[in-house]
Amino acid sequence: MKYIPLLLLSLLVLSFECVKDKNRDFKVLKTEKQVIYGGLPGSPVVAHYSIQVKARRDFQIELDSGWADGKIDQLFVSIDSFHSDTKAELKKGEIVNLYFDIKTESEIGGGDYQYKVPGSLDAKPPIELKKGILIRYSGGKHKYLTINDISILEPIFGQ
Repeated sequence: MKYIPLLLLSLLVLSFECVKDKNRDFKVLKTEKQVIYGGLPGSPVVAHYSIQVKARRDFQIELDSGWADGKIDQLFVSIDSFHSDTKAELKKGEIVNLYFDIKTESEIGGGDYQYKVPGSLDAKPPIELKKGILIRYSGGKHKYLTINDISILEPIFGQ
């Protein structure tokens, strides 16, 4: 009888799960996906992912890749309305816009001279990703940022 409270306490302690490692580099403010359908024959379908994050500390970031829907493509940071880059110097509290596009393969031309424009490459993410997107970067305390909460905007249809 005297071991029952000890047994219950040990069962309670063992039932707790570890808290997943929180990203110490960024706080995700908003993530959006918008699909763009080209209007011309042979135009690729592009899924544009836009991620707005807030830096939690000062550091220099170097962006690598973004994974979504089993495909990979280059990740960029918006410097201003006309410029983007793969590197940026971030200050604590600064809000930054990251983006990448996942494109389908497209064919241009006709007859015997078909020209194929490659889309985003098929790639398996380096860490387990059940749904959502994954971005890889360097320069921070972490190497990956996984985002599961994505707002889907209305698609754009080309004319």
